Amino acid sequence: MRNNIISYIILTLYIICGITVDPEAQNITITGNSKEYAGEKLTFCKYSDRITFIEEQAGQCIVSGNGDFKCEFSLERTEQLFIYLGTYKGIIYAEPGADYEINLPERTDKTMKDILNPYFEETVVYLGILNSYQNELNFIIRKFDDIYSEFIDQYYFELTRQKFSKTDTVITKINNLFSGIDNEYFIAYKNYKLAALRQLAYKQRTDFTTFRYFRHKPILYNNIAYMDLFNNMYKHFFSLYVMRKDGEQLFNNIAHGKSFTALKQTLHKNMELQDDTLKELVILKGLYDAFYSGGIMEYRSFPHKQLLQTLDSLRILSSIPEHKKIAGNIFKKVTRLLTGFDAPDFELYNKDSILTSLDKFKGRYLYLNFSTTLSFACQKDLEMLNELHKKFEKVIEIITISGDSDFNKTKKYFSEHDYNWTLLHYANQPNILKAYNVKAFPMYFIINPEGKLVMCPAPTPEEDIEYYLFKLAKPEKYEQKDEEMDELFRKP
Repeated sequence: MRNNIISYIILTLYIICGITVDPEAQNITITGNSKEYAGEKLTFCKYSDRITFIEEQAGQCIVSGNGDFKCEFSLERTEQLFIYLGTYKGIIYAEPGADYEINLPERTDKTMKDILNPYFEETVVYLGILNSYQNELNFIIRKFDDIYSEFIDQYYFELTRQKFSKTDTVITKINNLFSGIDNEYFIAYKNYKLAALRQLAYKQRTDFTTFRYFRHKPILYNNIAYMDLFNNMYKHFFSLYVMRKDGEQLFNNIAHGKSFTALKQTLHKNMELQDDTLKELVILKGLYDAFYSGGIMEYRSFPHKQLLQTLDSLRILSSIPEHKKIAGNIFKKVTRLLTGFDAPDFELYNKDSILTSLDKFKGRYLYLNFSTTLSFACQKDLEMLNELHKKFEKVIEIITISGDSDFNKTKKYFSEHDYNWTLLHYANQPNILKAYNVKAFPMYFIINPEGKLVMCPAPTPEEDIEYYLFKLAKPEKYEQKDEEMDELFRKP
């Protein structure tokens, strides 16, 4: 057990320390003017990888009072960047060393209902590029996507029923339209989009598509079309492959062997997976999907503990930095909000406009809550939190993250009621609500001095949380097991 914990800690540290930096990274600049967003912080993001789709910041800037903004940051390779702008998700393809002058969409803020709706999705829009030109990457991808989408819409019925015999003819025509373009990212994007079209039309087997488009080909981790086809081809691959004769050992490789090496040997029987780099990527995708495979094969779902150990084995033994990073991202995502693992980090402004991170509270127990002053239930809880704060402030930190759109009103409310514990606002990091899976206010968590989740979610002030806080504050008085309270506070 001790060795397992050490392995988990090592893997978690790798998330921070294991990413190499390309010495050839170049700066890009994104500028524009939009008075509607004056005073707002613009945060351009990218996906850390296109298996887990964990978001990471690429660059930030503040829009000035007259609407001007300028974001400058470095990129190692061509990336699709995105930015959340209220109900919109703006996208742009950025190339290292390039400058972009953009238009932002008309401002439309999310309502609180939108924020708390787990099914809400922003409308994806291309950011308008004022200094674009005919063969600029964004211009040609938009043009290609329009033609491609038109073809899919027009012939979808025939494609899905294999009644459309002219697929190759149409693919040739599309290729001819873009024959003079030599942008490497676009050429790969086009080729893998058309491969997906051919796959849709002819229902080609995974091994055939792998042989033609993936085997002994460069792995394009940052190319959307490449990774979309890869993810589609290898979706729930382990759950399906384990039922094949050449994959019958795969379940035991994980459940009993916990061995990346054994997995590689099993997949080596597949003639299309002789390329070690591709094989590793397939294993990463397989492990990631296996964490969610219960609905695919209820009778032999993969045990999570062994999946984590196999993932750790891959992370240690792989010689490919990108795969080590993906392994770390998978670990981070599948252990999110599990008791005993790291609480999602945050860096939010407090009532004095000071950026405050979770790390600041290391060494103390935290009773973290998400709240809004617009809710009567939250208002009642805040009163009880005030009493708890007075009793436990020396040993337990109470933190409220406000979901109110107007933080000034929240600060006024706290001041009028003489609430003096830590108050933060979600706006600087709106995805914090998603990170903690907040779907309604109020919601509570207990975090230990090492930053690990102890209770997720935790009881509210109305649910006798005081007893548990006393146990945290003075554990020596509660050595005798209290079966009734253990039942009340047992892990969900």
